[in-house]
Amino acid sequence: MREAMDCIGANQRGSDGEGMTVVELEFDVSADEDGVISGLELARKMIRDAYKLLVPYVNACPACADSLFGAMANAEIAALHKQRGQKAPLPSIILSRLPDGPEKDAAIRRHLAAHKARISLLIEPAHGEH
Repeated sequence: MREAMDCIGANQRGSDGEGMTVVELEFDVSADEDGVISGLELARKMIRDAYKLLVPYVNACPACADSLFGAMANAEIAALHKQRGQKAPLPSIILSRLPDGPEKDAAIRRHLAAHKARISLLIEPAHGEH
């Protein structure tokens, strides 16, 4: 089992003072010509590594890892929905190299528009137009 384990480049920074260890993970991701970082690429890499973190807990059983990952993801998503309330927008993160302002806002709009077709292919048609 040890040979199949993969180190994902975590840097441990010490403790937060409450018994929790702070772990920093590094991911190589691309940015577009406007400096907006691909959240799709980063999420894909984070999901892949999150899945790998769960495998040891289920003795490398693929179906068990799938079930555990899905259950944990669904629980976290449900917690986000509960936390935000009925009418509040979903929390979101967009990473950019640009400082806040109109130029950054325009770059983000261009970035999201450029990925709209790809997103439409990934989500179920039942979700309709977003």
